[in-house]
Amino acid sequence: MTNKYQISMSKKSNKEIRKKMDEIIKNTFTYLCLTDLNFLYRGGRIGRAKSLLGSVLKIIPVVGLFGDEVDSGILPVGKGRTFSAANKVLIDNIKQKMQKYNDKKIKLITILDAEENKSLSLKNLKEQIEDELQYEKIIIGHLRFVEAIHLGPDAWVTTFILK
Repeated sequence: MTNKYQISMSKKSNKEIRKKMDEIIKNTFTYLCLTDLNFLYRGGRIGRAKSLLGSVLKIIPVVGLFGDEVDSGILPVGKGRTFSAANKVLIDNIKQKMQKYNDKKIKLITILDAEENKSLSLKNLKEQIEDELQYEKIIIGHLRFVEAIHLGPDAWVTTFILK
């Protein structure tokens, strides 16, 4: 069974494959929600002061990796103090991207969390998505070991593809 995102290498030229890959990249948007900044500090991604301040204030930063941005890398999106507030930031940003590209429906949404038993953030986000967004398919799962180690045990990631 073939997936509509798969490309038959034998029938496509390098130029056609590159064009399709660029299209997929430009229409893919990933958001990361990090509840414990200590893991970013230990990995050398942020300084001790930011880690301490974020932990004391119980801030959940929301950062993104977007295929349509000229600047590569992870960009700050917003922050929340609760799972619900962080998820609201996600939903609002997804709506902005949909409006920017004049898309009414998302092709695919993926939600991954770090802990199998940690379903509060996941359940809340799924409910908000079902209430506020139109989509064709949703996949819910768990982060792989390496991702969970770098992001922390309470982290969750949402990726969506527009076209």
